[in-house]
Amino acid sequence: MKKILGMSLLALTVMIGTNAVEAVDADGDARIDMVQPLSIAQTASVDFGTVAVDGAGSIAMTSDGVGTISCTGFTSASCPATGTDGLFTLTGKASTLVNISSTNGTLANADASTLTFVPAHATDVTFDASGDATIDVGGSIALLGTETSGEFNTTITGGSAYVVTAVYP
Repeated sequence: MKKILGMSLLALTVMIGTNAVEAVDADGDARIDMVQPLSIAQTASVDFGTVAVDGAGSIAMTSDGVGTISCTGFTSASCPATGTDGLFTLTGKASTLVNISSTNGTLANADASTLTFVPAHATDVTFDASGDATIDVGGSIALLGTETSGEFNTTITGGSAYVVTAVYP
C-alpha cells in the first residue's frame, strides 16, 4: 500500500509539473542618439532704415544676406533700396539638419503706437562639418500710412522681440 501511495504521489507530481505555466524570456535592446545641445544668438538686428510713408502699404526685406527692400501700396519715393537683414548664429551637431520657426515681433513708438514685424527666413538649416550655421532674417511690416513719425523698435516700451527657434527634427 505504501508503494502504491508513493507511486501515486510521484505520478501526481509529474502530472502537475507538466500542466504548469511555461515562462520564456528574451533580451531587449535600447538605444539613444546624443546630440550637441543647440545654441542660438542674434549677431545683427533687422533694420529697414528710414522711410517716408504717404499712404497704406507694406515694406518687405529679403532674408538672403543682402537685405533688399521693396515697398508696395504707397507712392513715396523714400523707400530704401537695402537695409540690414537680421543674422543669427547657431551651433549644434555637425552635418545635422534643424528646423527653424519664429514668432512675430512688435515695434513700438514713444507715443505707444505699434507695428507688427513678420519675420521671414529659411525653414531649416544644416550645420556644417564644424557644427556651425547661420540664419538670415528679413520680413515685412504692414503700414497704415498714418503712423507717427519717429523710431519704431522692439526695444521701446510696448515693443516685443520676435523669437527665432531652432529644433532638431
